[in-house]
Amino acid sequence: MADPKERQARDQAQETFGKHIRALREERQWTQAQLAEHSGLDVSYISQIERGRRDPSLTSLRSLAHAFTLRLPEFFGDSGDGPSPHETTARVLAAELDGLPAEVLSTVIELIRQVRRLRPPP
Repeated sequence: MADPKERQARDQAQETFGKHIRALREERQWTQAQLAEHSGLDVSYISQIERGRRDPSLTSLRSLAHAFTLRLPEFFGDSGDGPSPHETTARVLAAELDGLPAEVLSTVIELIRQVRRLRPPP
C-alpha cells in the first residue's frame, strides 16, 4: 500500500490532469458527451477523469489526445509557453519543404549550410 504522501501526490496529479482535460474540452465548447463521441470513451469515464477520480490507461490517453487532435507529447508537454522559436521554425520549414523533389531539398540543405558558415562565431 502506498504511503500517504505518495497517495496525496497521485491524487493531486489526477486532479490536475482532470482539470487539464476539462479545459481542453471547454476550449472546444464540447460537452462530455461530445468528447466521448470524439474519443470513443464512455461519458461516465470522462466525468471521472475530469474529477480526478480515475487514472486513465495509455490507451485512453491516446484516445483523448486523438480527440483533441494532439500528439501525446503535445498533450502532456504544453507548459503554457507555447512552442520554442526553434520548434516553430522547424514546423514552418517542414511545411514549406513538404512534397518538394529530392533535388530541391538537397539544394535547400546546401543553402542552409552555406548560411551557417557565414554566421559569425558566438
